[in-house]
Amino acid sequence: MGQNLVDPNLLTSQAWEFVHPAKQALVGWVDSVLEKPVAITSVRERPWSVSFKVSTREGVWWAKAVTPGFVPDYHALTPALVDRFSCLPEMSIVDRGQQFMLIPYYGSTLKFMPTKLPWLEMLASYGMVQPELPTSHLSTLSHFDALTMVDRDLVSLNLVSPEQRNVLVSWVDRSYELCDNIPWLSVHNDIHANNVTVSGVVLDWSDSSILPATCALLSPVRYVSYMYGRLVSDIVVNRYLQSLSVATGFPISPFYKSLPGAFTISALAKIRLFVDIAAKLPEYMGPCRAAITVWLAEVENVRKCIEER
Repeated sequence: MGQNLVDPNLLTSQAWEFVHPAKQALVGWVDSVLEKPVAITSVRERPWSVSFKVSTREGVWWAKAVTPGFVPDYHALTPALVDRFSCLPEMSIVDRGQQFMLIPYYGSTLKFMPTKLPWLEMLASYGMVQPELPTSHLSTLSHFDALTMVDRDLVSLNLVSPEQRNVLVSWVDRSYELCDNIPWLSVHNDIHANNVTVSGVVLDWSDSSILPATCALLSPVRYVSYMYGRLVSDIVVNRYLQSLSVATGFPISPFYKSLPGAFTISALAKIRLFVDIAAKLPEYMGPCRAAITVWLAEVENVRKCIEER
């Protein structure tokens, strides 16, 4: 079976006590763009961005400022794609110089909805759009990069022991083998209830990376399985893979076979994000370590499921 990769006692919550320096500038920009905002709510400040909802008489907007050095959201928002695919938000108002953006919010997010239908329709649309999403601004996580991260970062941060490192490296090797026969595309990598609206529009594209295509499923599968159970999760997966197969021209069987590896690589991409944040902002090493530990546990869960079959 191999040794556990994660000490359960390390699974602590993230605690970002952060005041974003661009918040007031974003508020001022929003005020200059929109006529008389009624209220600003749901403020989220993180080292990499600040965002909030803006209510006006005409509706609700989502405003965001991205910290320099982190990937902005608007790389995915091109008019030609927005007109064709329902999962993409309407074109945002963007100040590219300051990495500010405003996107129509479309009301409540999916965590408040009793229906599963938006998940099915959203992922079907996402599977169709995925091969066409721009990749020019995105990073990737190669097999070599993943192994380097394990040795250079996870071992040096004492997040895995030398023995656990050997187990993890072996599983990383296997994960990339499982994804050998599928295309690498732009992957949102953060599709969850707070980032999907009731009409099935996907927000917050700043975690996007070039990864094996089916890495897109990790976050929605985790959420849908928790909320609605395995049966609904399987239906959601099937709907997405059918669309992805049509859009790419690849048979569906390699996509199914890739899923354990893709889930692992998706979690490793999440880990890489927090490793990068800790490198740029060492004062947030504590919350980054907690987040990395959570995603290492996800890798361990996938590995155990496969080994126990």
